[in-house]
Amino acid sequence: MGDIDFTKVQQTDRQLRLLHEILQPERRTIICDIGASAIEEVPYAQLLRNGFCEVWGFEPSAEQYEILKARQRDNEHYLPYALGDGKDTILNVTSHPGFTSTLTPNRNTSDFLSRWKRDIKIVSKENMKTERLDALPELPDCDMISIDVQGSELQILSNGIEKLKRTKIVISEVAAIPIYENQPLLDDQMRMFRKHGFTLHKFLHFRSVPIKSDLTGNINLRGYREQLTDGDAVFVKDLLDVQDVETEDLKHLALLASSVIGSHTLALKVLSILKKRRAISSEAVESYVNEAWVKS
Repeated sequence: MGDIDFTKVQQTDRQLRLLHEILQPERRTIICDIGASAIEEVPYAQLLRNGFCEVWGFEPSAEQYEILKARQRDNEHYLPYALGDGKDTILNVTSHPGFTSTLTPNRNTSDFLSRWKRDIKIVSKENMKTERLDALPELPDCDMISIDVQGSELQILSNGIEKLKRTKIVISEVAAIPIYENQPLLDDQMRMFRKHGFTLHKFLHFRSVPIKSDLTGNINLRGYREQLTDGDAVFVKDLLDVQDVETEDLKHLALLASSVIGSHTLALKVLSILKKRRAISSEAVESYVNEAWVKS
């Protein structure tokens, strides 16, 4: 989930604690992070920092896994599994670690854009065993799945359909063009998610780059980022029927919407539903709205 300043989409800690106090969920919000990293800021950092979520992270890199294990708190659990279809596969290790994948980097895309040529060079191939998401008994039902695995998102999620049944939000890396050979693109993911009750809600970001050629050498291309490449999309379960979602699930949806994906009006929509159900105090909600939004 690179290149995102998540501080711009989060409420303040004080506002989050106030929202949590109003909602009074029965448990912590459960987050599954597929492709957890010890390097990048995670989108759920605010929930984690305040102790409001429980994280189950997957990191097959031995080095990154050890770092995560060494600093984990009591509400963090990390597993050294590579997820997939449960079969053995080959990991293509590239010059730049950001392109390392079970898929093969797409030279045609690289040549067309005239970029990444050195970064996508395969320097080694490693045998790797994969596990199916639905075949992990230790993994509880999740409120949110965050997945960033360089092109294998659709395969992993297609082997986690049972987990998707209880998931409210998925943040998935998506691509507009095939950065890897035979890579499923945004429309492929949308079809799968739609089949299982998810709606594309928003993009946290979407990278775009200029298309270089022999005629662009003397041109400042900073303002000509015209080709979409990849980004992070947010899919929400039962979005258009959110009024029918169970109360406890709505509470976790409100927390995720406000503190992770920066969808504050969705959070307010959920609070409105909960208020009408008398699951939360009308006075507390009005006070929260006045403090967090009307005065801001």
